[in-house]
Amino acid sequence: HSGDLREEDNIFTLKRNLFRYFAYRTFFDEVIFKEIVYNEDFTANDTINSVEHSLSKQVENLIIVPSGQETFASEILASLHTFSEEYSITVLGYPTWMKFRNIELKYFYELGVQVFTPFFIDYDNYRVKNFLRKYKHNFNTEPDQFSYAWKGYDIAYYFISGLSRYGDHFLRCHKDYKPQLLEADFEFKRVNSHGGYANNHFRMLKFTPDYKILDINDDKMSSVHLENE
Repeated sequence: HSGDLREEDNIFTLKRNLFRYFAYRTFFDEVIFKEIVYNEDFTANDTINSVEHSLSKQVENLIIVPSGQETFASEILASLHTFSEEYSITVLGYPTWMKFRNIELKYFYELGVQVFTPFFIDYDNYRVKNFLRKYKHNFNTEPDQFSYAWKGYDIAYYFISGLSRYGDHFLRCHKDYKPQLLEADFEFKRVNSHGGYANNHFRMLKFTPDYKILDINDDKMSSVHLENE
């Protein structure tokens, strides 16, 4: 990671949860953790050398890059792509990476990058096709994959149909309500005894060498493609 103070809390939480996870599921000495912190004074060679010294040819190298900064992520992916023929590498990144416009997309696909995200559009799904057809009929255009049209539809449909079905009991029944939506699924959990609810559902997406995006949650291939603008 870049050591950015704005991302410090997320990095701390990630490390804490990783240690807890492996502490209960495996012998701790079987997992080797290495942390690399970059700064702006690093040259391209510094970056490449630091990454290479942390990789192993004997095991799968799981690289977690907890950063939403495009320049930093691009530099890291370029370095990892250089070594992908010699080392077995899996990269986990942020959902904001899918919005990057100045990054080599081949890095995503050829490295098999995985990102977590609460949103995913399967353009082969008949509901999505039907929505696009009606949207184009009404507005003479189609929403891109980052348009709020998708979120607006899902949120409105979820709550309006839920209230219509359960009425005043919706708050107690939301765990059992799983309507088919366009890009999101809702799994609300109470933040605390005095707070509201937060959606904890997310998907894991994997980029594949044949330039597809796999929704790991349900083992379906999507025709989603990212394009540089």
